[in-house]
Amino acid sequence: MGLNEDLGRRLRALRQEQGLSLSELSRRSRVGKGTLSELESGQRNPTLETLYALTTALGRRSALR
Repeated sequence: MGLNEDLGRRLRALRQEQGLSLSELSRRSRVGKGTLSELESGQRNPTLETLYALTTALGRRSALR
């Protein structure tokens, strides 16, 4: 399994733990729903900017570790 798949699974788990829909995480992070979906499925490489936006929106510094 690759890094993208691992990150995607962790992102989905954190989003679901917080009871957030893709739409709500998209709104909070200002990352598009399509991008989030592709990240969660391991089909897309995240940029550092995107990772920062997501960890900030999820309220955790090391959320995606």
